[in-house]
Amino acid sequence: MKKTMISIVAVAALASSAFAASSLSSAFANGKVSGDFHARYVNGSAKTGTNLDVKNNFGYMSGTAGLYYSSASYYGLSVNTGFRGNHLFSEVDGDGDGGAYSWNKSKNMQGLMITGNVEYARKGIKVVVGRQLSDFEWATKNIEAAQVTLGLVPKTTIKVGYVQRRMPKWGTGDYLTTFNDLGASGNGMYEASVKFSPMKLFNVKAYYDYQTDTFSGYGVDANANVSMLHIKAMYAGTSEDHGKAGQFGKANNGSFYLLQASASVPIKGKYTLGAMLGYTGTGSGGAGTFGTYGDRPDPFDDGTHFYAANSSQFYGKVDATFWSTLNVYALYGQNKYDASSKGVTDNELNVGAGYTYAKHAHIDLMYAMMDTTNKDFYKDNYLYVQASYDF
Repeated sequence: MKKTMISIVAVAALASSAFAASSLSSAFANGKVSGDFHARYVNGSAKTGTNLDVKNNFGYMSGTAGLYYSSASYYGLSVNTGFRGNHLFSEVDGDGDGGAYSWNKSKNMQGLMITGNVEYARKGIKVVVGRQLSDFEWATKNIEAAQVTLGLVPKTTIKVGYVQRRMPKWGTGDYLTTFNDLGASGNGMYEASVKFSPMKLFNVKAYYDYQTDTFSGYGVDANANVSMLHIKAMYAGTSEDHGKAGQFGKANNGSFYLLQASASVPIKGKYTLGAMLGYTGTGSGGAGTFGTYGDRPDPFDDGTHFYAANSSQFYGKVDATFWSTLNVYALYGQNKYDASSKGVTDNELNVGAGYTYAKHAHIDLMYAMMDTTNKDFYKDNYLYVQASYDF
């Protein structure tokens, strides 16, 4: 499949070069450049061990920058590239474990080409081949793939694709990790989805994923809007096939479900008040292989057991937006899950604020606190601050 993907890119390039060179030059000359800069600071502490008597401080200060280019369309063809680089200024890692809020040097890369693809788009069809940002279910964000999106049928969007490699999500830092092959045998993953929107206020999407010698998965995602109320329902299941690869042994099939309701109320055109309530749960196999991706729909910043076996989580959020530039929020949840049959409960609180200046400058602050009902587990709290600018 690697050779196939390369061949598709080559054919597209040759096809475009067959047209007038001056027009092709114009397409590149009229392309768009964008980018962003981030400065991030994290500082916190964690307690572990019996009676939570072991305390470790952690945190870091880092900077990252991205530069992106997209050519103008030429007979439907365009080229997209993107690079990111980062730098660690300082770090505190009290226990040396390289956890999610420590800068794990063994996983981090200082520079990486995260986008590099050829795109063909015409009315009702879009084809993208290469490294790209994607909204495939679960395996989202940075992937190396070939995907086709069709909108030829009224009110229906069909997407099919092959994901060869993916950049795993690691913590919430500025980490740039290598693109890794998907599947126990490294054969990638096939995905297909159909989204049906019979009316403006309602849509439903069904999808199916398959990885050789790893798993097959399916799911349904429905969204409805009634006045100021938004309702979301989701179910996903997996049939695990790890045993054939001999890498993980047998695994329980996964299942995950979510029900969420949110509402927002505008006040005098200047302010907006919002609220959200949600419930999620998993079966004895957790969310299966889907849970190892972990890109969504976890609303929390810290908790690591969202997709654990036999979990059930309630969460609620309130937020307010002022003058479309300042947003403040508080998110609280309680997750009960089966940790070695002890029945542990995680409690997490996220409080944050975000401010936007002149549409391009942003400041985000967030304080997170998590503990468990079992004294032999884990308790932490930390402050997260980020300043960014995009252009």
